[in-house]
Amino acid sequence: NHSLRDRLSEKDGEIKKCLEQNEKLEKELKDAQRKLEVKTKQFIDTQYSAAVARGKVTSLEKQLAEEKNMIATKEQELKEQVSLKQNVVTLLDEQKRKTNVVSEEFRQLQLEQKRLLLERNKLSSENTQLSRNLEAERKAIQRQQQLI
Repeated sequence: NHSLRDRLSEKDGEIKKCLEQNEKLEKELKDAQRKLEVKTKQFIDTQYSAAVARGKVTSLEKQLAEEKNMIATKEQELKEQVSLKQNVVTLLDEQKRKTNVVSEEFRQLQLEQKRLLLERNKLSSENTQLSRNLEAERKAIQRQQQLI
């Protein structure tokens, strides 16, 4: 009778441990989701900045084409426009690099989120099985107590 109580207490401890692990995983999942939301916003902001920069490049290219018609009198101005275009292209390259970095971080966060979800589901299944086992042992104890 004592060993059954000990086993019951041990099972209660296991369930409590599983619940604590589940709570920890839930917290980690929420943290990962919050990070994912931040990275998603950064990704969107980066895409917006790239679109604005592309718009600037398009505008500068049009302006450059108009300046070529006046090259004889505006040669110095044309050189400045080319330099400006190069700066924008450099900015676009930097934006593209940042977008790639954020995209990779986003992908890594998604993988981490999937891993945490799988781990949470596994722990939940284990918790359910432990609860079933505990209930079966409780019923067995009740039956033995009724027999006594």
